[in-house]
Amino acid sequence: MALTELVYTSAAQAERMIAERSRKLMGFSRKTRPNLPNVPPIYVFNVSNKEYRWREPGFEQYIVPACKEGDEYSAACAIPGIVVEEVLIVDKTELNMYNAEEIVLAIFHAGPGMRPQGDLRKFGLFVSRTNPPSDEDVAHAQHMLMQTCEALVADGDRIHAEGQSKGLGGQMITDEHRWAAKQAKQEREWSKGIVPMKECPVCHKPVAKSAAVHLPWSECGAVLDWDKAIAAGLKKEEDRPVPAHARKPKAQVAES
Repeated sequence: MALTELVYTSAAQAERMIAERSRKLMGFSRKTRPNLPNVPPIYVFNVSNKEYRWREPGFEQYIVPACKEGDEYSAACAIPGIVVEEVLIVDKTELNMYNAEEIVLAIFHAGPGMRPQGDLRKFGLFVSRTNPPSDEDVAHAQHMLMQTCEALVADGDRIHAEGQSKGLGGQMITDEHRWAAKQAKQEREWSKGIVPMKECPVCHKPVAKSAAVHLPWSECGAVLDWDKAIAAGLKKEEDRPVPAHARKPKAQVAES
């Protein structure tokens, strides 16, 4: 059976019908979104290796991707020139309008009433009215990120030297300290994470799960992954043992 075509004689009638159906489905009626003027978007970029997400009730989710290794900045997160928030008030929704600049400040955790320490512009995010952004904007964002990382690495060094402690007034090295060391490509004893281990099938001692060779100057020298060992230059292709199914029987070897 063919579905009956919906015919509306006016915009007001269409809005009433939508509200009634919304109330039936969800228990409240929704405000119809207006046709908004065409305001150009602005763009948020990232120069750090960490992805950032922003989502608040009534808003769409905005994702600022991480900057990929070897790139100067991430793909753009476009913020519409006008952003609509849908708010539930008792049994119906109302709409609030924001310009893109207000949403960007919310994404950055910046602006009136916000702690300066949490401003994500210090952690790699920056805004641009163009896509791609200018070289000056990228350089400034990279400079701010490095300042933050250097401060966090120095703080991690201090805590490591003084000793970690718990409780009121205690000091601990956190994931943020370790992230900063990795972002700034600084190696520290305190920045090393826990390495997943497994048992070596030859000597039965612990070895990193990702290891290609149980290196002879530390342990037994067993090759755990021939492909990785050859690719890394630790072994040669001619060193690879012949698989058991491809070996000639001993008698056949003796005859040849």
